[in-house]
Amino acid sequence: MSRPYNLLEAHRTEKYVFKRYGQLSNTALHIYSGLRFLEEEQKGFCCQVIATYRDIAKFSNVNKNSVKRGLQLLIANCLVKCEIGSDNKEDRRATVITRVSVDDLRRKSPDENGVVQRLADVLNARPFMFDGKNVQPIWGVGITGRVTASKPGFQQLPKVKRINGLRLGMPSDCMLLDSDIKSADPTIIKHVLNMSQNIDLYACFMHATGCDRSTAKTKVNWLAYCKNSQAVFKHWPEAARNNPVLSDYVTKLHTCKTNLREESKKSRIVRTLTGRLIAAESGMRLHAGRYFNWMIQGTVADIVNAAALEVIEMPEVKTLVPMHDAFYVVCTDGMKETIEEALRTQAKKSGIQIQIKTVCKGPL
Repeated sequence: MSRPYNLLEAHRTEKYVFKRYGQLSNTALHIYSGLRFLEEEQKGFCCQVIATYRDIAKFSNVNKNSVKRGLQLLIANCLVKCEIGSDNKEDRRATVITRVSVDDLRRKSPDENGVVQRLADVLNARPFMFDGKNVQPIWGVGITGRVTASKPGFQQLPKVKRINGLRLGMPSDCMLLDSDIKSADPTIIKHVLNMSQNIDLYACFMHATGCDRSTAKTKVNWLAYCKNSQAVFKHWPEAARNNPVLSDYVTKLHTCKTNLREESKKSRIVRTLTGRLIAAESGMRLHAGRYFNWMIQGTVADIVNAAALEVIEMPEVKTLVPMHDAFYVVCTDGMKETIEEALRTQAKKSGIQIQIKTVCKGPL
């Protein structure tokens, strides 16, 4: 005899999703709740279901043509694990879906205080002009707490293409502001290691080896997020290894990463400098560099997300697109100081002093 369907748990999960992700489209939310009936017919609550677009549309009471977009939103927000099939009558590949339970959503959420999800919701509701036409990416939340875009993957485009695409068709009375946290990761790393912000680690490596800044940046950043910093450091050029600033940095970095791993390896959870928790997914292999990466890049994400959420609702702002350590803002003139101050204020809440570089460009 099959087990009775856990209707109470289904209701609890759907109530949490509707409250927490209420800004998702009605189609996405209807599909999420409609999956309950497919679960009940098949294997049970939060178990894998296999269905056609027509089945999903029927049980969710949505248009069949909108099913794919709704599923993409649910996937982007980590509400389901899904292999999307085909709506082509000649292609009978079904869609395979598993809803994520409320306990897993709460435990694994990279957005405990809801800031990132609120930002993603606002962005999902705001299409913008790019390359002279309206686009509406699907915004979701990454594991470190970054908002990430897909369809199109705007953040993966080359910088010149991103900037020129936003400038094309921009209103004549607007400016594009590219506000960037200068050396975001090294700034926060030096804060964590209690090192002076006046130390330029890239310049130290350049001076010791004679390389360009781009090469130095790659080498120094990799040292922070690799598995074993001391082992990598041993393979650096001798002149770099003998540099007292770099040597001191590696010693402090290795100690910090080792301690962080010891603190986190049982719980598999890291806390950013703002206090937000980042939890590893089941089966994910971790090392000291990954924990450190999450703490640092998660903190950068917290600063950018909170500032973006503050700025995006201002009437002067027409478009805002967040990046890892920056955001693009299409707005009326005179917003440069306001945007920079929003970033600085969020960083100061964690005791971090940052420098901002803003480049202003007009329409193409």
